[in-house]
Amino acid sequence: MLRPVAANSLLLLTVALLFNNLTGRAGPHVLPKSPANHGTGDPLPSARAGVTASDIDAVLEDFDQVSDVRRTDLEAILLQVQLHSDRRRSGQATCAEIMSREVVAIGSEAPLREALDLLRRHHIEALPVTDERARVLGIVTQTDLVVELLADAAGRPVPPPSGHAGPRSGFHPVGARL
Repeated sequence: MLRPVAANSLLLLTVALLFNNLTGRAGPHVLPKSPANHGTGDPLPSARAGVTASDIDAVLEDFDQVSDVRRTDLEAILLQVQLHSDRRRSGQATCAEIMSREVVAIGSEAPLREALDLLRRHHIEALPVTDERARVLGIVTQTDLVVELLADAAGRPVPPPSGHAGPRSGFHPVGARL
């Protein structure tokens, strides 16, 4: 009696592995990699607007049924639905709905090394540059730092931003009227 059970178990396991491999879902399930944390108190951009994990948990509890879809899979599906919906409705969302409120910034007199350290530590690509009253004067980006570093290493002056053709190029001084 043990042989048929073992043979059936082995057959089921083989079919399950084959199914998972053919559908692109390798087992065992691995949790998706979480997005980079910026080291601030702000929630991740995906949690600032739209569906959150706690929303899903609350609905699943209200649903009061066993589901064969894992919460992490459902969360990934709903995030993709939200992104698809946002693309379809583009132009209706506001910046205030998704912006960071706990902003990592740097003073205008800070050394470039400090800016680079902040960019790396918080996994961000741009830093607002502020004056002593925390008013934004402009931004410094990873690209700005690389251009400065390369120009300095070659002993050349830093070139102006390429393609800067005024208001239509996308570059605007802070406080400028568009």
